[in-house]
Amino acid sequence: MLYYDFFIQYEIFSSIKKVFTLYENIYIIFMNMNRYENNAYFWQKIDALYLSGDFIETHHRGEGHPIYPELKFPLTYGTLKIDDYDNQKISAFKGSKSKQVEAIALCADILNKDVEIKFLIGLSEEEEEMVLKFLDQTEFQKSVLIRRGNDIPYWNDDEVV
Repeated sequence: MLYYDFFIQYEIFSSIKKVFTLYENIYIIFMNMNRYENNAYFWQKIDALYLSGDFIETHHRGEGHPIYPELKFPLTYGTLKIDDYDNQKISAFKGSKSKQVEAIALCADILNKDVEIKFLIGLSEEEEEMVLKFLDQTEFQKSVLIRRGNDIPYWNDDEVV
């Protein structure tokens, strides 16, 4: 019986140790995710793209989507023309705050079979939420938000800017 009690206690201890190890690994991943999301050098490059482009408004707030008119744009929407040669454009929503890219929305669209980024320029948190609700209205497209940060990740400390 003593051996059995010892075995049960050992199993319980092993299970607890596994749970703590799992939580420790999740914590490490979470901390590294924050570092990746908030890479100041990444946002420096985003700023360079934004400042070198021209914003062309294509839809006003409240205007219906050209293909799905029941979907109304929550804010001013347009494209940031980056390069005349390649006709490269980045979609963007403009808000009421600063004139800086505050976040990026990554949109996965299974109908169009693509992933698109959208700059969120000068949006408040309330406006960000409005945009995400707009982008996630259908079952065919879902989005995630990456907010601006100023951290320099440990793996990027020596990078030349």
